[in-house]
Amino acid sequence: MASAIALFYYHLLVFVITLLVPAIAQVNTNVSVGSALFATDDNSTWTSPSGDFSFGFRRLPGQQDQFLLAIWFAKIPDKTIVWSANGRYPAERESKVELNTAGQLVLIAPSGWELWRSNNNENHQVSNGAMLDTGNFVITSKNSSIIWNSFDEPTNTMLPTQVLGFARSLLSTMSEKSFGVGKFQLRFRQQNISNSSYDLILNQIAVYTQNTYGAYYTEHNVSELIMDKSGYLLVKNSLGAISNLSSEGEVLRTESDSYYRATLDFDALPPPVTVALFCIPGLKQLDDEIILDEHLD
Repeated sequence: MASAIALFYYHLLVFVITLLVPAIAQVNTNVSVGSALFATDDNSTWTSPSGDFSFGFRRLPGQQDQFLLAIWFAKIPDKTIVWSANGRYPAERESKVELNTAGQLVLIAPSGWELWRSNNNENHQVSNGAMLDTGNFVITSKNSSIIWNSFDEPTNTMLPTQVLGFARSLLSTMSEKSFGVGKFQLRFRQQNISNSSYDLILNQIAVYTQNTYGAYYTEHNVSELIMDKSGYLLVKNSLGAISNLSSEGEVLRTESDSYYRATLDFDALPPPVTVALFCIPGLKQLDDEIILDEHLD
């Protein structure tokens, strides 16, 4: 089992980033029906109350007129993306995302072509949207139920408090700068058609045909993969028992406020575990950035 866990961490990497920032008063940042954002250089966003996460358009690296609708860490210099809607189909400049009266986020190109749309399967009446401090963008109904949320449609990353159930999966990106579907997949596989037990597996996929290859990592009898608020990865089995896939040495802990994410990497070479310390303008940083050149074994 130890070697299997190591193989799992070889691709699903847990990162921690520590910020030296003052406390910020939280404000109401609800997104009202009819609100819209445009893919332009002014980079307007819908931001969480604490300012930790932003939802909006990001220009793709090396591209002047192609944009990604995404969620990212807003306070760190590299603005790491943790979710995206249109990795396969970049949006042109002046594309628009709008929260419509049907309770859906709709991404529309300048030509009127629809690039992406969130679901409202129950046809609930929409109240508003909101970018939460967890990194989850939610759309709520007038009876306060959740119509849609980004945590239920993950891309390549999990955040603390996020749960991956049997109907969900993670897909790696093609590269660090290309957000189309890559060659690695983390998903659930039903053990057999006669029962409701599932295995959590890692497998490769053919990038262009999306055909799946055999699993090279399997965790048996798993109903949920959970990332807890401390950055540990947990698995829950069909009986409700929870076990920890992480150990103290696999996720670096700090005493300051920290961000955690678990990302299905795009290649087979895990980067070093990094703890980066940054100050916002107006504050003096006492220590240089810390880089620990240690790999997850």
